[in-house]
Amino acid sequence: MRLSAILTPAALYRHFDDLGDIVRDTAGDIVAELTDQLRDAIEGECATDFAARLIARSRVFRCWALAHGQKFRLLLGTPAVAAGVAHTDVTAEWVRELAAVRGAEHMRLWAARPLSDPGR
Repeated sequence: MRLSAILTPAALYRHFDDLGDIVRDTAGDIVAELTDQLRDAIEGECATDFAARLIARSRVFRCWALAHGQKFRLLLGTPAVAAGVAHTDVTAEWVRELAAVRGAEHMRLWAARPLSDPGR
């Protein structure tokens, strides 16, 4: 049985205060799903092959975005006015989560191959 057949839109508000809370909660689940896939793609590559790890992450993001258009638009699209400031919260959360995935890889790369300081 489909959930939509037993749950009315009004029933959602028994669990959420407003549309903003629904957007935040939904987006949080989407961000967790995507970042898990990005981490899995990175970890599936050789730990010392930084190019392969970066490319794998990019491919997963692209494939995910193409396969999940509505989720992609919720995270990165034009916000619905009715959601209020929830879109700002969603964007802030998304940026933090993506930075955590990307930042960890960039720090590993930096530790393995630090750039020389041309001013020294």
